[in-house]
Amino acid sequence: MNFLAHLFLADSHDAESLIGNLAGDFVRGALRDRFTPGVRAGIQNHRRVDAFTDSHPDVAAMRRILAPEHGHYSHVINDMFIDHFLARSFDELAGETLETFLERIYSLIDPHIETLPGALQYVYPRMRDGQWLQSYRDVESIAEALEKISYRLSRRPQLETAARHLVDSRPELERHFRAFFPDVVRLRA
Repeated sequence: MNFLAHLFLADSHDAESLIGNLAGDFVRGALRDRFTPGVRAGIQNHRRVDAFTDSHPDVAAMRRILAPEHGHYSHVINDMFIDHFLARSFDELAGETLETFLERIYSLIDPHIETLPGALQYVYPRMRDGQWLQSYRDVESIAEALEKISYRLSRRPQLETAARHLVDSRPELERHFRAFFPDVVRLRA
């Protein structure tokens, strides 16, 4: 769910790395020879980042804020919150604007739309054209994205209500994000 973070943690000058890192949420099971080596490496990096993130104490602290109301959905919500904080501080963390970064990313991925793995082939153009990643700067857009995710889940959990934590618990959530994010960035070194 944290598409922006996975793109940020990919090799942002290599289309296959970007595709693999983005495709990680859309590919299940053993990879074997289903993908090119570059895409496969990107998917493996996505999985490594997810495992690291899930075990990080600051991410666990963020989820504890969400868990009383949202239970196991706190993982999904937290992924969106990570993208929110990343989008809001992108210039500082990346040394370039979010728009410049995305322009480069999209220009590398666009020629490969027809070969994107699984549902990513349909999600990616909507993500790009709907400017999802840029919109993650705004709390209202996070609430809308969480509402759309809720509609795709069988229990309709009303995840959008969690967006209030980006106001009510913002200092604590952002402190945990800022403690966590440099650690995950070091994974790509």
